[in-house]
Amino acid sequence: MYAIHVNKVLENGTKTEIRVEYDEKAKKFEIVGVGVIPKGKRKMIYIGSSKMTDNYEYRCLSMEDREKVKFKTYVEAVGIDVLNEALLEAWEITKPKPLEQDIYNIDFDVSRFV
Repeated sequence: MYAIHVNKVLENGTKTEIRVEYDEKAKKFEIVGVGVIPKGKRKMIYIGSSKMTDNYEYRCLSMEDREKVKFKTYVEAVGIDVLNEALLEAWEITKPKPLEQDIYNIDFDVSRFV
């Protein structure tokens, strides 16, 4: 897996950093982290850090419910539209570029290699 960091600025001036990873087993992109810098501040606050995981009620949840709670906090912090834009941007970054014939125009005989 590799992480792609997508930076967005919300309408209220809040800066966000959304970390997207490609899960090869599930064959899909997943949002694995959201960081927020409120307007007028310098330090990034990562959502879902120890503040949430140190809660006993959170620890009693199943793994599926923990994922739902984490995603709900992401949506409340930045909004569903921003998360979808980040997923699309990550896909755009990783999708293959079309090949162009002009790149391979060179005066060289390759017949002996084929």
